[in-house]
Amino acid sequence: MGDRRKELAYTVAIFLQKLATAAADVLWLVLLAELIEEVISGRAAAGSMEKTAQCVLGLLLLSAWKRMGYSFGRSLTLKLQTMVRFRYQCRMVEKTAKIPYRLLTDYAFCDLKRELQDHIEGGENFVWAIVQKSGNLVLYIVRTLGMSLLLARDSLFLGTLFFLLETSHCLMTALGAEQEDSFAVKCSPERQYLEELALGQRGAGERGLFSYAGYIAERCDREGENVRKARHALQLEYGKTSLAEQTLAMLVCILTEIALAALLAGGRISLGYFIALSMGMVGLIEKNEEGNALRYLQRVKSFAKQWNRFMDLPETEGMGSEDGEDIDRNGEKSGKGNGKREHGEGNGIGENGIRNNGVRKNEVRENGIREFGTLEFRKVSFRYPRTGRYVLHDLNLQLTKGGYYAFVGANGSGKTTVVKLLSGLYDNYEGEILLDGIEQRKLPFQERRRIFAILFQDAARYEDTIAQNILPGSPEEENAVSVKRRLAEELVREWETGGSGRFSRGADTFLGGLETDGVMLSAGEWQQLLIARELAQPAQIRVLDEPMASLDIFRQGRVYEQITQDAGNCMTILCSHHMAAVRRAKRIFVLKEGAIVEEGSHGRLMEENGLYAKLYGTQRETRRD
Repeated sequence: MGDRRKELAYTVAIFLQKLATAAADVLWLVLLAELIEEVISGRAAAGSMEKTAQCVLGLLLLSAWKRMGYSFGRSLTLKLQTMVRFRYQCRMVEKTAKIPYRLLTDYAFCDLKRELQDHIEGGENFVWAIVQKSGNLVLYIVRTLGMSLLLARDSLFLGTLFFLLETSHCLMTALGAEQEDSFAVKCSPERQYLEELALGQRGAGERGLFSYAGYIAERCDREGENVRKARHALQLEYGKTSLAEQTLAMLVCILTEIALAALLAGGRISLGYFIALSMGMVGLIEKNEEGNALRYLQRVKSFAKQWNRFMDLPETEGMGSEDGEDIDRNGEKSGKGNGKREHGEGNGIGENGIRNNGVRKNEVRENGIREFGTLEFRKVSFRYPRTGRYVLHDLNLQLTKGGYYAFVGANGSGKTTVVKLLSGLYDNYEGEILLDGIEQRKLPFQERRRIFAILFQDAARYEDTIAQNILPGSPEEENAVSVKRRLAEELVREWETGGSGRFSRGADTFLGGLETDGVMLSAGEWQQLLIARELAQPAQIRVLDEPMASLDIFRQGRVYEQITQDAGNCMTILCSHHMAAVRRAKRIFVLKEGAIVEEGSHGRLMEENGLYAKLYGTQRETRRD
């Protein structure tokens, strides 16, 4: 709450500064009128300099205050912007950590997140807009009221007319700001992808190698032309409102000048007041502070809608915090999560087309699954979001505790998809995946995390110590510390066999370039470290997706032994092309185009002389060569 109070105090101080500046502007016009009157009347030349000096001193002080007040307000706004930006960034990280993986790969979610980041992290972000521009709107209102009162002092009709005309002008500007926001035309996700492909650093090598930059540029130009035409048509519509707004502003200026001239001719106002009021009125209209403020506040309104859509996205239960606490809309912890908070089924978020498919109510046994026994796929089919082709077709299989199982098949056969479904990255599959008879979608995230330890092909690599990479962010319990240090020291001993001396700090050696003494690991060494991370997890089901891709044939044998030695205590599922590891499995499932075409032990599958025997024979001949 301390930060919130600071933010409120900064906001109040900024608005007080704006009010004082607006009042100073009105008083500045009065003193200017008095000074002009003193000079024109000749009283200053006649020797009576006291009032003239007072007017000049007052103008100097007011001018100094406006300059210092602007700097003071800007400094407060920057401090407030930094505080609120940091708070919103933290809330975005917390929310993103809890969003289902299937949404993280959705174009609509990516667009929404990018727009929010532009609002929050931009130079003049939404905090700057809502404070600075709202303050400028207050400036405009106070100046308009001050001008109206000064005019009403000499002519009530003129003061009222000026106030009504300026109010109409402000409303017309607000309408234009509303239309300007609705006229925004965005490039399609396809064009954004093509631009990244044509200009991004990631595709630089391929552009030079395959010379496809010209083809991509043509497709970008075609899409860009469509966007340009749409924007041009909408700009014409917006131009009509803008023209009416400018015409009304000119009308206000002309009518007020004519009325002031009539008052001057009738002797109802002095020449000094005529000049000062004319300057103030023209300056008020030319600055167009209300227009700029309303346009920026319209962006804040758009940000608020996007932020609410983002915070209303479905969440994976228990993600985002170690102890399962849920975090509310305002980023505050709302209490211990117990796995019973319900999500609606099939709720969409509307405008961005992101759907909450497959997030179901939690129906779990009172104490969850403490001792795992069986894992069953029952008529499981799956296709990725926004695609029509099924990657898995009607999978049926049952695995039991203590077994070592393997999935093999050609690239694209569905092995990695099986891993993604087991990990819960996608829950919009058809059929059921049962853990001891309980559908895994009904289990809280914390419960699934206790059961599974999963190693992906592209597992995260941290620029931290070797020990911390094995159990990153783990609680400093005695058992966890001893496990990760033992595994880290074993790796260091193996890597230092040649006496390179790279790991002088042992398990506490930093990896990467963040530290001056950091060590860069090879792809194979990283693979060994990631496998050690997998083995350090106290899980009941270990799932490994291509864990041997970067290892030489000698290290593969040692890794196989590490993986299989715990088979009696937990289930191990291996997805791999490496038949030397696969052949040791209790049961092997051969996938082809998302379906199981063969299953059994290595010996049985070799006797059947089918797809598995062909894959095994091909790899054996390749290794032999």
